[in-house]
Amino acid sequence: YNNKIDFKSFFKKLYNCDNLESIHNIYKKDNDKEIFNKNTDNTTELHKIFYDNIDKINQLYIELINEIYLKCYQNESYLVYQKNPALRISLPGNKSVGEIHTDFEYNHPEEEMNFWLPITELNEINTVWHETKPNLGDFKPIMINYGEIAKVYFNKCRHYARINTTDKTRISLDFRIIPGSKWKECNKSSAFHNVKFTI
Repeated sequence: YNNKIDFKSFFKKLYNCDNLESIHNIYKKDNDKEIFNKNTDNTTELHKIFYDNIDKINQLYIELINEIYLKCYQNESYLVYQKNPALRISLPGNKSVGEIHTDFEYNHPEEEMNFWLPITELNEINTVWHETKPNLGDFKPIMINYGEIAKVYFNKCRHYARINTTDKTRISLDFRIIPGSKWKECNKSSAFHNVKFTI
């Protein structure tokens, strides 16, 4: 579905860059790095700037969560949502996600649903590929426009990123939501950052 929050203008200002698809021509530090793996795919200079400004970003993020609540979860008394959105960067010559995986393999609760939104234009090479049902193997690219959001079950559906052989950087955000009616207290922590899944 569509959202009305102007993330693109925010990112242009954040990175002082009018053409985000060509941002790698301005921020060149990571252009020649080895292919990212699951431990390094969030270590770019662009990630650092993003997370250094997370409080500003979260002002828009909370607006988006409220919008999603009204559109998708009006019958719920509350939502449990990821504290900060995740930034994904697909630089030319590299990839945004280190390996094919499901989020369940990384210790995430199976009740969560993923929301994925592009900030830049997508193509079949620099977007994320995913299967539509667990273990079905029918991998398809997410091809949506800026302003649209894909609601996907990455928890049990495998997904991955290809090496970006185009000259266009892809920037996207994603996050996870659990409806209050399905929330269960658990002792799990995320696989890489040891973040507790708790309210």
